[in-house]
Amino acid sequence: MRITLSCVLVAACSGDVLDLPPPGEYTQWKRIDTWGTTPGHGDSYRIIYANEPATQLDLGLSPLAFPDGTILVKEVYDNASNTPGRLRVIELARRIGPASGQQAGWVFSATSTPNGDETEQTFCWRRCHVAAPLAGAWFDYSK
Repeated sequence: MRITLSCVLVAACSGDVLDLPPPGEYTQWKRIDTWGTTPGHGDSYRIIYANEPATQLDLGLSPLAFPDGTILVKEVYDNASNTPGRLRVIELARRIGPASGQQAGWVFSATSTPNGDETEQTFCWRRCHVAAPLAGAWFDYSK
């Protein structure tokens, strides 16, 4: 049941294939590991990579915003006793413009392989990231 539900949720999020440059060697970026049950991912192990612009969040700015060029890559795995199991999906968030519009300057996408073709994921903003406390993100990557 869990696998079927995950497939349905991913299919519901899917959009058009995006023509964006791949993030490249993102595993060399700042890394944050987190695991457990979370909305949108269920019980999973997540490895999140943040590029250099993502680490420049200034908490003193109003409105709070990540700089253009910010890229966050989240590898979502099955949770195997708080270690990464099977890779489920790779999700990306790119900050491409001012904090305005329907997704506040973010483009969300997903792929099944590192640097693979990405499909747009508008569902991610509407159902989760719009409520994130840090201008569309859940973590402060400047720490």
